[in-house]
Amino acid sequence: MMLAFALVGLVLMLSQFLFKPSNQGPKQQTPARVEQAKAPAGDPPAPSKSLSGTDVNADAEPVAATNEQLTTVDTKVFHIVFSNKGGVAKSWQLKAYRDSQGKPLELVNEKAAEKTWYPLAFLYDNQKPATDPNFAYMVATVTDGGLGVRFEFSNGRTRALKSLRFGPDSYLFDVTSELSENNAGKKRIK
Repeated sequence: MMLAFALVGLVLMLSQFLFKPSNQGPKQQTPARVEQAKAPAGDPPAPSKSLSGTDVNADAEPVAATNEQLTTVDTKVFHIVFSNKGGVAKSWQLKAYRDSQGKPLELVNEKAAEKTWYPLAFLYDNQKPATDPNFAYMVATVTDGGLGVRFEFSNGRTRALKSLRFGPDSYLFDVTSELSENNAGKKRIK
């Protein structure tokens, strides 16, 4: 049993050296290897609009931003930087914990995220939707007096919604995520 614990500890220590988090903070640009989703032929993306409510049909008016924007949520325990490109967390720091350099502990490993996905990205077991919302510029709205953020995207066919709500001094938070295509296959994860 002690040998197993020693081996697990060794693996954890080695992984710190293989995947060191970036100390530069979140980038303003996404990685160069990631391609922007192609807009459907025809009309250009509509200006940013927000839909009210959470049960809106996928065939409603388009909801999309025109470029990447970063949104920050600060609590007593977290400092989080979200990108509206896919509604992902680009940086997630724990204020009460420090890394080996004395800086707040960064939970997002940027090098690993460039190879896989950033936290809160949509992952698919089967078929991807026609428009992958991980590459879409979602409309970001700060909610709950700065303690929440909501991301929404719709192009008339694919609709994605993510909503996060944080407590002012708690590590617990609420997440709601929905994805539907042609108003079918709607999955709500809470």
